[in-house]
Amino acid sequence: MMLFDNACRGRGKTVGILKKLLLMLLVFLLASACTSKETRLFSRKIEAWINNSTAVSLKDELAGFSGYTVGDTRTARLILKGLAHIRDNFDMSRFDTLYDDLYTLVFFFRNTGTREVSEIFNREGIPLLVELFDLYVFKNDAPPAAYDPDMLILVTCAIYDSETGHDLIARAIRDAYKEERSIWSVIIGEISADEKKSAYLTNVLRDYIPEGPLLVPYLDMVNLHAIEGGIDRHPFASEKGCNVLKALLENTDPGEYNGAVSAATAIPFLDRVDRAFLLDIAVHHPDVNVMIEGAWSGVKSGLKIYADLLVLFAKDYRYNWKAERYLRELGLADMIPPETAEEDFRALAEMCGWLSHPLEYGAPPDEAVIIDKRTLYWPPVKEKRSMYLIRYTYKNRSGDRPDETGIGCVGSKTYALFGVDGLLSMTPPELYALFSNLESGDEDWKNVEKGLERLKKQNNV
Repeated sequence: MMLFDNACRGRGKTVGILKKLLLMLLVFLLASACTSKETRLFSRKIEAWINNSTAVSLKDELAGFSGYTVGDTRTARLILKGLAHIRDNFDMSRFDTLYDDLYTLVFFFRNTGTREVSEIFNREGIPLLVELFDLYVFKNDAPPAAYDPDMLILVTCAIYDSETGHDLIARAIRDAYKEERSIWSVIIGEISADEKKSAYLTNVLRDYIPEGPLLVPYLDMVNLHAIEGGIDRHPFASEKGCNVLKALLENTDPGEYNGAVSAATAIPFLDRVDRAFLLDIAVHHPDVNVMIEGAWSGVKSGLKIYADLLVLFAKDYRYNWKAERYLRELGLADMIPPETAEEDFRALAEMCGWLSHPLEYGAPPDEAVIIDKRTLYWPPVKEKRSMYLIRYTYKNRSGDRPDETGIGCVGSKTYALFGVDGLLSMTPPELYALFSNLESGDEDWKNVEKGLERLKKQNNV
């Protein structure tokens, strides 16, 4: 009987596995059918537009396909066929239609589902985009819009690994093409993130030094490449380059201090005489971030005396996140002041580092104060954590606006709260409730009572 039972259970288990496999196969077939249907519809719309592009709006036809992923080579080649159609029938007298059609097709270069599709776009598509860029530029006398197809083409060339596309970017940099556009920071940032791309572009441009808005993003790119050891000689290691860096360091406009930081970063890669001259300007700069960057450059240049300046800033919770990181990076971790390991100091340093991120305030606050600390069972992570509430203040140095004060939380995910009425008058439990809601991803995160209810289940608050 036991053998029979075991056999039955075995057969039952096998049947169960087969049912699951059949269900998975059915789901896969249904998904494939839906995908094929979407692809067929996508292809038909492009074919219809190619056959009658003067009467059919490609933008309108593909309005519902913004999230479509190009998953097969046939569809990829159809997109290239559409771009070739624009090239062969280029007509600036129909600018609005041309603008929409070109932008619509180039957009799909970013939505690829397979390596084969990406390779086709890289090998055959990028040269076609370069042709279209030149046609658009030489014949375009329309006023610029926020997202021009030509700028999207440059972004696409930065994303792909084609030297033809990177040559176009180099040419556009040399021509200072639409240099005022903020999208250039994305283009150069995309190149900077890839060592091979940045090496190629730096080599193509050689000693060229941009002017205007392209200067600082380009300097940041070559600095990163130099730090990684990818170039034998920094493009700014020349008399002209030194003068440009000096001008950046001596710019007294606080809104332009990011350029001074970039200039200070370049110092270790210059000739010795230029290094000494510019280091002195950097470490006496009115902006602390420039001073810290100058100190890093000094140590990087072999002058360990500048490490003392990094140690000094490491003791300040507002700047510790950067100064301490540089000490570690330079192999001087033993110089990190022991008092910076104290728990309260770490919490303040973490908060200031978060606030200094470019997507937040972009700079540390003038002051930060711990207003509460306690150990809590933290619902978002389902374990106990040492939690901190920190009040920070940004003082308006021009005196024409009031100080800006906010509340941040450290201990799990670091956050600061914005846009909450009565924030500064809330009790610590109420604040913890909001931060718990926020970290949990609750859409109703401003609901204090809901957060308090969660906290009270495991805590005495």
